[in-house]
Amino acid sequence: LGEDDNGRAIEDVASVQKSVTAMLVGIARRKGLLKLDDPACKHLGKGWSNASAEAEGKITIRHLVTMTSGLDARLRHQVPAGEKWAYNTAAYARSLTCVIKAAKMEPNEFTKEWLTRPIGMKDSRWAVRPWQASVRTDANRYGFATTARDLARFGLLMLANGNWEKKNILEDKDFIKAATSPSQKLNPSYGYLWWLNGGPFMARAGGLRKPGRLVSSAPKDMYAAQGKLGRRLYVLPAQQLVITRLGDQASKTFNSEFFKLLRLAIGK
Repeated sequence: LGEDDNGRAIEDVASVQKSVTAMLVGIARRKGLLKLDDPACKHLGKGWSNASAEAEGKITIRHLVTMTSGLDARLRHQVPAGEKWAYNTAAYARSLTCVIKAAKMEPNEFTKEWLTRPIGMKDSRWAVRPWQASVRTDANRYGFATTARDLARFGLLMLANGNWEKKNILEDKDFIKAATSPSQKLNPSYGYLWWLNGGPFMARAGGLRKPGRLVSSAPKDMYAAQGKLGRRLYVLPAQQLVITRLGDQASKTFNSEFFKLLRLAIGK
């Protein structure tokens, strides 16, 4: 997707975008454009899923951002909304569409106005993925394209509780706290489209539980935006650190080894 002025790659950061979307939902909520407990069909219209009208009508924006819609990857009904945690990109993507509909703006328009321009993310944008319609039904239409440096700015905004150079960018502090805390009991390692490191267990695709934490060698209060190929944004509140990683696929032991070395470096 090109390079910035310093030759750094601009990449589609895959599912890291989910955490960006979460904060855009929060801004839209603060502006009174939507509520988390709005039925998704209020903004998307009836028939947006492949579930029955009754089941679809019970799916809220909160269910979309907590991965508890009860739908499968083809948006078919599996269980009632709120009864199962399952990582579902197809359902999540409708949360961004809800913001688009509620704001009556294109995603790059409100993202630039509300988020990226105020904090200097000048090389970040939503890019349409022309391949997804015919290749994968569970992919987002949009990919968030950014650089490691821009992504770090987003992380610093989160670290500063939504403030940037004396400007209150993310005004809803309760939303920030809720987004980076367990959002339901089915998977305590998930907030509002953010991964959490507190444990005691973590649910994966399909809701299968795995004891332990996201990264056992990292601080418990860490939270993260994660995407394919090892694309990562880590926010470490206690250490006041933000870590980004883009590029090629990392080794399977990268996370654990990196955080072991980091703990040695900071003496904790």
